[in-house]
Amino acid sequence: MNEEMLNGYLTSGDDRLLLSAIRYLDKNGSLSHLKAVLDTTKLTLDPYIVRLARQASTNIIRRNLLAHYEELDHTTRSGLVNLLTNLDPQVVNSIGVDLSSKDDSIRFNAVRILGLMGANPAIGQLLKDVVKDRDDKVRATAVSVIKWMPDSVDTPVLAGLLRDADTRVVANTIELIDLMSQPRLVPLLLRFEDHDNNRIRANALRALWRMGEPSARVSVRRMIEDGTSHLMRASGCWVAGECCTPEDTDILEVLEGCADDPEALVRDNAARALAKVRSDTTS
Repeated sequence: MNEEMLNGYLTSGDDRLLLSAIRYLDKNGSLSHLKAVLDTTKLTLDPYIVRLARQASTNIIRRNLLAHYEELDHTTRSGLVNLLTNLDPQVVNSIGVDLSSKDDSIRFNAVRILGLMGANPAIGQLLKDVVKDRDDKVRATAVSVIKWMPDSVDTPVLAGLLRDADTRVVANTIELIDLMSQPRLVPLLLRFEDHDNNRIRANALRALWRMGEPSARVSVRRMIEDGTSHLMRASGCWVAGECCTPEDTDILEVLEGCADDPEALVRDNAARALAKVRSDTTS
């Protein structure tokens, strides 16, 4: 069915032709057809056609988000996901089916779509198994989404994720533990205090500091003073900005000394950390 015929059917006022066009677009429609399909709900009094038009709109959005996620800007993605959930309150279950796709890119995009739907216990339940996906991008993204639903993950799963070979999965898991803020999980993080990946170490130290682990403070200062990696120093400055108070004078002095660091990233992070601590004091 070509575009001219589709347009004619959609605007014909003939329910039979309208139904034929909607059924075709349900399987083959692009986002450029979406408005026309939605508009058909105003052109007929037949509740069956209205229901099929809403279903076709849902399928057009879902199919094109899964296939063309990267090509869409964030505002467009978010708008489409909001429309999707309004059209079909049960759409989470449909996306759940896509999490079982053999295509890694479909599973990856399905997780990212769920991530735009906000905190939802149903999403947390779906992603419990996806955090074990064979694809590292899918696993890392699933953990990043599920961190807003920490009740969905138990300690054995967290321990397994912290052993993942992909650094993004580990770093995202530590962020999840940080949000959970449960002191019983401190032992899971202690081995990351001297990790050789700056993001993993920084996330672990921030979580440990916030959960009251005494060694974290010493480790953060050591990280800022690292003589071999400017990324470690920069990340250490970030942790200090996240956790320090004006009482942490020794660490603040080290941050002030970073003004002479040869790396701009370290100097900038130190300046931001100092400004944040001082701003928190005056606010």
